[in-house]
Amino acid sequence: MKKIFSPLLSPYTILFIVCFFSLFKNPGAPFSHGMPWIDSSVFIYTAKRMIAGQLVYKEVFDHKGLTLYLLNIAGLKIFNGKWLGIWVLQLLCYFVTTAFLYKTLRFFYNKKISILAITTVLLYHGIISFGGNLTETWALPFTSIALYIFAQYFVIQKKFSVVQLFLLSATFILTLFLRLNLISIWGAFGIVVIFDLMKSKRWKELFVYALYILIFCLLTAMPYFLYAYIKGIFGDFLYGYFTFNLMYLSKVVEKGSLFTMRNLPLIYFGIIILLSMIYSILHFDGIRYKEFVLATGISFFVIAVSCSMGMNFYPHYFIQFIPVLIFPLAACFSFFVENLPKRKWIFAVSFWLIINIYLIGINVKDIQRNYSKADKTFYAQLDAIVSQYTASDDKILEMGNNCNIYLFTNRESSSKYPYIYPIIEKDKRIEEYYLAEMEKSSRPQLIITDYLYELLSNNIKSRINEILQENYEKIDVNTKNGEIYYSIWKLKSN
Repeated sequence: MKKIFSPLLSPYTILFIVCFFSLFKNPGAPFSHGMPWIDSSVFIYTAKRMIAGQLVYKEVFDHKGLTLYLLNIAGLKIFNGKWLGIWVLQLLCYFVTTAFLYKTLRFFYNKKISILAITTVLLYHGIISFGGNLTETWALPFTSIALYIFAQYFVIQKKFSVVQLFLLSATFILTLFLRLNLISIWGAFGIVVIFDLMKSKRWKELFVYALYILIFCLLTAMPYFLYAYIKGIFGDFLYGYFTFNLMYLSKVVEKGSLFTMRNLPLIYFGIIILLSMIYSILHFDGIRYKEFVLATGISFFVIAVSCSMGMNFYPHYFIQFIPVLIFPLAACFSFFVENLPKRKWIFAVSFWLIINIYLIGINVKDIQRNYSKADKTFYAQLDAIVSQYTASDDKILEMGNNCNIYLFTNRESSSKYPYIYPIIEKDKRIEEYYLAEMEKSSRPQLIITDYLYELLSNNIKSRINEILQENYEKIDVNTKNGEIYYSIWKLKSN
């Protein structure tokens, strides 16, 4: 009997089951009625327009990297445009992440402690991922593979093979072309590796590693640049992904509050990280694998800086912590096992329950919400209104930041900017281009504004309101989704 159940209860089986459970809160889950979150709706819409032949950055604008759109396109292709394909890719993403995190933790801790730590970060990820399909989530498998290779260097061999250098380079480039500030792991661990090689005067190895990494990075990045060049969007690509993102990060808006019940795990996991770092500093001489601990500490600092750059403190930014968060969590579980003479695993599991009971509750509630029809009812009503006033080939315009409107009405945006908040506030050129589009004779048949439209600056809103008052009439219909109101404007007849 033990031989039968042993494979079924293997660590990887347990991790897969938890991954599977966590993903049932995502909109693409089988038979769900959930809606993509704001960011996800933009990525899916952009991927759909690319499948239809439009060029990202030039004909449909978003400012994330090409890796993200390729993943969404691949997911849509798997099930003929259905979100289930994206969900399947996310399941693969989750499992690869947890598998490599488990392999990494096993260098330091036993199987049980490793499982407790990784299931905790999975539940933590669930409550801040807002339905998945986020850039931070897609980066996790690449980050986890890189972390495993760095752990092998510091713990086992103090050298890299050619295959490992290729994997480090490829995962770095794939992550770089998701979003620019998701590469903290490579930066932090890379710096410590360089100093380790310099300290031991292994200059030849340092030069060879650098040369291999440069070659492999160029080879991995080449398809992106060739695509942009062949499609004639090289300048748009450089502006959309590099220039605009620097502007996006440099202009600070009002910070969101972290001190809400929903974000409580961010606070107590932050306390665990802080205590772990203080312990590492005070007992640094007695710690094994000092370079690895140092690189982990640097990673915490760099990721914290990355999460605080530019825009609001959105909770999903903290997904970046997951690969390195496993170490202080595992250390906490290990404390009970190593220091308690009796019933040590009872205390370890009790601690797991204390820090996870809230996370489990939130995940269960989100899964229930994902299978509720409330949001879909709103979009069905909105689709009926749009169908009443437009033909299937008419274009509409959503002013705010909700591309679900295009997805559920099967209509195309009349503008290359399918959403405007907050990007219109970041570059005056976008404002002028957007307003110039609205002044053209081929105006959208319907314009829909959401609550984010109200957050635009008074100057921009006044210019848009002039166009609306002159060329459009407001439709008197009930367009309320929960506590969020939408306004619909119909193009006046000539």
